Amino acid sequence: MKKWITTLAVLILILLIALPYILIPNSLHVTESVKANLKATSAFRTLLNNNDWHKWWPTKDIKKDSTWDYAGFTFKTGEHFYNAVSIDIFRGNIKRESRLNIIPLGNDSIFLVWEYTFPSSLNPFIRMNEYKESAASKKAMHKILESMQVFLNKPENIYGMKIHVEMAKDTTLISTKFRTSTYPSTAEIYQHIAALRDYAHKYQAKEINYPMLHVDKTDSGFESMVAISLNKALKSSGAFEFKRFVPWKVLTGEIRGGYSTISQAYAQFNYFIQDYNLLQMANSFESLVTDRSMEKDTAKWITRFYTPIP
Repeated sequence: MKKWITTLAVLILILLIALPYILIPNSLHVTESVKANLKATSAFRTLLNNNDWHKWWPTKDIKKDSTWDYAGFTFKTGEHFYNAVSIDIFRGNIKRESRLNIIPLGNDSIFLVWEYTFPSSLNPFIRMNEYKESAASKKAMHKILESMQVFLNKPENIYGMKIHVEMAKDTTLISTKFRTSTYPSTAEIYQHIAALRDYAHKYQAKEINYPMLHVDKTDSGFESMVAISLNKALKSSGAFEFKRFVPWKVLTGEIRGGYSTISQAYAQFNYFIQDYNLLQMANSFESLVTDRSMEKDTAKWITRFYTPIP
């Protein structure tokens, strides 16, 4: 009887030692994926910008040097590939090298596939711990991807503003151009807007919308154009040029902030045009909703962007 019990105990011990090898494969592959509704180019550009990861990270546990903490793990972004970003995952002295892949699905959606693979240890106890650690990291990756998915599914998060199409109503304009060696100051911009208003008032024309601004960089500085929309046509005269347009379709978006914010918004507006392969019929321009000459707090400036499209 004693011999039978000893044999059974040995068999159970052998089985316990063998279980990690039976249940846990020699190579552990961890993968999580979600679908998001946006262009692959938009997703990749967003993920490349490490400074924006805090906007969608599921917690506020953010460190310096492109590292983020979540669920007991530290995630550090590394090398960028074509439609992929490498992410090192740390837990204690353990490091896993993973990759977040962006896979296009048609024109306006993607799969985000986050994965890594590593060989299992031959030591059964370490092997079991590796399995638990990979299961925990898989759960953390799933939560992070879910948070990313919610963020990416809102175009205003990608481009910093809501962008939509509407019909332009400004069909009768008077405009003027001027050159400056540096980017035109607020005073210079409104000096020329005032001149347009004086010209319109001289001929009993009423301004019916916000002033418009377009600035081009040149070899010698900047060339700017300002315009106002009027209720009737005026003749061109000297520096003042009359423009008439039929109602046209425009891409538009609105932001709040000063010159730095406006410059960034211009870039994002142009990214939207590129991402969706839109044909730009004329230069983009700003509609100065806020009178910048009166409002000194640039954080309160409201600016709308317009680009004519077919």
